[in-house]
Amino acid sequence: GQAMSWRRPGFGVAWAFVAAVLAVFCSHVAAARDSRPGIVLHRKVPRSVLLALDSRKDKQRDDPQQSQPDQSADDLAAIADKQFRLVEMALTETTEVRHNSVEQSDMLQTQLLSNGESISVLSQLAATVKQMKAHVNQLETHEKLCRKRLADAKGEQASMAADTRMANTVADQ
Repeated sequence: GQAMSWRRPGFGVAWAFVAAVLAVFCSHVAAARDSRPGIVLHRKVPRSVLLALDSRKDKQRDDPQQSQPDQSADDLAAIADKQFRLVEMALTETTEVRHNSVEQSDMLQTQLLSNGESISVLSQLAATVKQMKAHVNQLETHEKLCRKRLADAKGEQASMAADTRMANTVADQ
């Protein structure tokens, strides 16, 4: 990624947006601190974590010098700048995650198509083998029939030759 630059185009707009969001957030926090709707008081159990937290808040409220001073504009600008960098990093990471997700989806889709094509090729191959076996059976049946006809023709020819020989021997006697 690029280094953070104040001269980068659009950075002023982003900085103004972050500053505006931070200002609105701070004003809402201050308004919420000043106008508390209906406070309900509960009795806390001794050694309660909530009791300890409440006592700290009371001490800070009673002694304003011990409470945190308001942050200066420079501190807020530094915080806003840091938040902006974190948002940019989060955007970069989410863009990368989205890209990786799309890539994985594409690879999975390709693999599924490949598996589907493999299954299709195998089924076509099985159908072709089945047709070839049927054709081989037809050829074997035709071969048996031809051999039988050949044997019959040879037998008939031998019989005719024997008959001709017999006929020729009768005439000679």
